[in-house]
Amino acid sequence: TEGNPLFVEEIVRMLVDRGLLRFVGDRWELAARLDDIDVPGSVQAVLSARLDGLPDGEKSIAQIAAVVGRVFWARLVADLAGLDVEMAGGHIDSLRAKDLVVPREPPVISGTAEFGFRHVLVRDTAYDSLPKRDRARLHRGVADWLEDRMAERMDEFADRVAGHLEAALGYEVELGDSAGELHSLREATYGAALRAGRRAAELELWGQAGRWLRLAFKVARELGRPLHETTAIAEDFAQATSYVSSPGEVASILRTAVEDLAALEGPSDEERQALAGLRASLGMARYTGRDIEGALQPLREGIAELEGDSPSPGRARLLRVLGWVLLFGSSIDAALPVLERAREEAGASGDQQTHRWVLQDLGVCRSWQGRYREGADLLEESLRLATAAGDRALVHRSVTNLLDEAHTNAGDRPVAIVGLAREELDRLRRANAVTGVTVLAGNLAFC
Repeated sequence: TEGNPLFVEEIVRMLVDRGLLRFVGDRWELAARLDDIDVPGSVQAVLSARLDGLPDGEKSIAQIAAVVGRVFWARLVADLAGLDVEMAGGHIDSLRAKDLVVPREPPVISGTAEFGFRHVLVRDTAYDSLPKRDRARLHRGVADWLEDRMAERMDEFADRVAGHLEAALGYEVELGDSAGELHSLREATYGAALRAGRRAAELELWGQAGRWLRLAFKVARELGRPLHETTAIAEDFAQATSYVSSPGEVASILRTAVEDLAALEGPSDEERQALAGLRASLGMARYTGRDIEGALQPLREGIAELEGDSPSPGRARLLRVLGWVLLFGSSIDAALPVLERAREEAGASGDQQTHRWVLQDLGVCRSWQGRYREGADLLEESLRLATAAGDRALVHRSVTNLLDEAHTNAGDRPVAIVGLAREELDRLRRANAVTGVTVLAGNLAFC
């Protein structure tokens, strides 16, 4: 076994299962010579041999439970198997006696016993023994069961439902099922992924949010969903993953959404504004990826298309991002007039989001000009508005800049802002936002 404890344990259990190792009197005895025993060459092979040696009912329950996951519930497994809970429970008890599964307390779902596979390899081996057709059917069955039985707790189970539908869809696409069946499954997967992604974003679980919003965007385009839906998903993805995904990936999804929307003939004003917002996000994503020229292109294109129109949120946002890119890619002198115009445009169009963001940008500019107190005032106003609006991304940006550019340079000891920064740092750590943690922790270190 080359020192693998799990391999040793499973070989012993296999020998017991086969009756080759028996407890007689007060000791274990072999019922055959060691030389006559065929020992599989890996722990996976041992587990596969053990599962193959189970009675049909027990093996089927183990396979169904493996589709549910590392943790499963007796009632769910019984329903998927078409058995009453008592009969399914008897099979689960046998699997417990053979140390393949273990009980878990307290159960997540009330009214049914909860179990887990003793080791993830046990679950994986049982899962791999199922034909792909059965995996697809059972994954869809788990999702349907959870949506039916856990409707009142769907926020809690959104991630599980989306995962099972994603798996079912993957197998059905691979198997080449009927177009009608695939369409139905795509619709279900789209809705579940969108729900899970937005729920994860609310909880600031950025990695999960990115996973599900990425899937929702892909499936929405496969379904031919209305462009306003795919546009909104692309924007949600960009905002949720700014600190956890690569700028290249964010830019790729935004570029696809821009191309889809730009291809429209005779777009409405709403669609023109949405396109402007996408181009602004694309410019920021490219800037984050250190592609300054690539960032400027969609920003200038977007502004040119809206020139001559009355003030609008789309143009305000494009101007604000252009000013930010110029601030870091060119000079303060180039950025300031653009940012001031963005502030005017945001005010005239009633765009409160861009207004509070451009205050933050102007605060940085003033601080860099040596006008520290003016810069601090603008940043503090931006932070106040962001806090009131629940704009967590801007709260993070404002706190970071207050530490780095305003209070510290003004000679103040930033006691209050340090407290806010520590709270923000804890929040970012919980969300596993590595980039945000790195920047904010570095700025805190200098205070």
